[in-house]
Amino acid sequence: MVGSSMTGLLLLASLLCEAQPNLNKQPISACWDAVQEEEPQPAPASEDFVRMARFVVEFAKLIKINEVYFCLMGETGLPNGVIKRIFASILSQHMMFFMPCDLSRMMGSINALDAGATPEDSVPQFLFHPAVLHLTTRKSLATTLITLWKQNLSDHFGALHIIMGVDLPPCQVQLEVTARWFQSSYNLNTKEVMTDEVFLFNDGRESLHVPVTKWHPHSTKTHSITILHEPDVGPEDFQGHAIQVIAMDYSPQITKSKPCKMVLSPKDDLHENVCHKNRIEGVMLGRSNKETAYYEGYLVDVIYTMSTALNFRVNLSVLPPESAEFGIDNGDGNYSGLVGALQSRKTDIALVGLSMTRERYQIMDFSEPIAYTGMGLFVWTNSSLHTIGWNTFVLSFHWGTWLAIILLLAVMTAGFWFIVQQQRNEDPHFNNGHNVIFIFFSCLVQQGSWILPTTGRAQGVLWMFWFSSVVLYASYTARLTSFLTVSSIRLPFSSLEQAVNTPGWKIGILKGTSTIQTLERSQKDYYKKLYKGLKQNPSPLFSSEIEGINRVLTEPKYAVFTDQLSMEFLLRGNCSIKQVPGSYLAGYLHLGLRKRLPYATVLNKELIKMSSGGLLDRMHQHWWGKSIPCEAPSPYTELGFSNILTAFMLLLAGAVISLLILMVELYFKRRSTKVLWSRKVRHGTDASVSQQLRYRKSDIRHSYGRTILDIKKSKQMTDLDISRR
Repeated sequence: MVGSSMTGLLLLASLLCEAQPNLNKQPISACWDAVQEEEPQPAPASEDFVRMARFVVEFAKLIKINEVYFCLMGETGLPNGVIKRIFASILSQHMMFFMPCDLSRMMGSINALDAGATPEDSVPQFLFHPAVLHLTTRKSLATTLITLWKQNLSDHFGALHIIMGVDLPPCQVQLEVTARWFQSSYNLNTKEVMTDEVFLFNDGRESLHVPVTKWHPHSTKTHSITILHEPDVGPEDFQGHAIQVIAMDYSPQITKSKPCKMVLSPKDDLHENVCHKNRIEGVMLGRSNKETAYYEGYLVDVIYTMSTALNFRVNLSVLPPESAEFGIDNGDGNYSGLVGALQSRKTDIALVGLSMTRERYQIMDFSEPIAYTGMGLFVWTNSSLHTIGWNTFVLSFHWGTWLAIILLLAVMTAGFWFIVQQQRNEDPHFNNGHNVIFIFFSCLVQQGSWILPTTGRAQGVLWMFWFSSVVLYASYTARLTSFLTVSSIRLPFSSLEQAVNTPGWKIGILKGTSTIQTLERSQKDYYKKLYKGLKQNPSPLFSSEIEGINRVLTEPKYAVFTDQLSMEFLLRGNCSIKQVPGSYLAGYLHLGLRKRLPYATVLNKELIKMSSGGLLDRMHQHWWGKSIPCEAPSPYTELGFSNILTAFMLLLAGAVISLLILMVELYFKRRSTKVLWSRKVRHGTDASVSQQLRYRKSDIRHSYGRTILDIKKSKQMTDLDISRR
């Protein structure tokens, strides 16, 4: 027993030296040496193991465990078979699954739960998880830790492990790994069980022990467990331990600080180039020499505030520009970029806003939301050139409005003409349809008419049309005035769907994001069409938002479909690129966390506190600021011939139409004259001179009658005007 423990201690010490060759191990080694030199302790009785098993039942329910893998390490004083039967019997009585010691099988069960956990269908709260119970002795604790180290300590300690024994030593552990386990010590004298939650932070420092529960049996059937600190949450005080964080330069979430002046005195605060107080020093990865720089940004403020509240340090690593991306599947299940760093457990936190997807959820965890955003379509436009054009006078109304006006004019003209035909005492000018059309058109353009109807029904129709014309005329004038005085931006399309279906246009997406997978899974046709186009021709993809903006400004018919928050920051005051109305694939952004990060819960609690207190909103306002509206360089625009070309085109069109009407009238007049003369010639050859004289007299009488009729009508109109006056 002593020999095996000493061998385990020597092996533990050698592993510690290999992991941290430059650290002082004297205090830690002294603790473990003292344990090995102790006199043998009395062996526990079977009643003690029964109490331990009952404690395990209560503690497992507290941390939501219903499947226990039992591992027995070292000689405990009773035969191993007896101890296993005691634990199996008591755990089974309380509806818990008792499994043999098989860590690979346990990890398979956990991975199966992770595979079924998606953002849309997460694991229910009532579904408990498996854990491993390591029953060891005071001197075999070192051997137990060594066994876990050999079996990939980082992976196994990502799950729940309970190391239990009689009077376990409170010695520190020092390993280069991020891990967590529960260490329960059964006091042979008081029969109490004290449980600590032990954390390792992969920072080369000793482990952090947090007391979580105290258990004491009051009787043989009733036991109580006292919670000292909520287990499975994380420490409220990290005691200066370091958390491994990875990021990439992505403004304004995190960006390299510009040269600035440090604040050494209160007077320095007035300097315009003072360094941001929440800067964090980071190391660029993939460089032969250690390239360090200070970084700042919205997420730097977030992690800096959390580190201050929880008392931890931030070891920041930054991806180089050539490999900086959010992370996508390389085709073999391994991810690139920041997501790949979390998958390989090289870091604890990815300091970037990540969207939650099914694929990512299986290999990493997500924090509470840090921002809300959506995807937007951005295109190039020139507000000063596209404000006023030759078609401005026509585009003041939509084509549907113009069509409605034409139909209104036709319907009202026909209705008015029909009413006039039913009345005998109306002005004879209204019997001609051409006159009616001209009168209604004059009302439409606010010119009025010198001929007015005399009956009430006809006046009512004309009055209603006149009122409608006033409304239309006022709307058109106001719209035209706004076009001529206020700059407006005209986009080549009004939605993403229209852009996808517009021939000749290319739509780019940021490389290394989950947008491609989201488009592929979507049920909308234009999303699928956009995905297929990028799959066939990936040239529109861009590596950064800056590259995308440059391509929008330089390449014809090129638009970018990317994150609204980033573009809002990068395009502040820049009116040459405009967002097409609409937000797509909207959702929350989260920090990326390593799968089963031991202290993820306490980090999320701090984020919730910052969000509910309005601190995240103030940080967002600090970095994004107020939006700057896009306006034309000058409120006045000089009108050239091309701007008012529509008026000349209308005049020319009127002249052409008048000329065509004149030609038609001349043609029909000439034709009717020929027909009349041909009839007169035929009658003239057979008629006598007296008959021709009678025809001539008849014409004179007809002309005289029309003259008398015109004189009477003129007199009636004059009398009517005098009566109106």
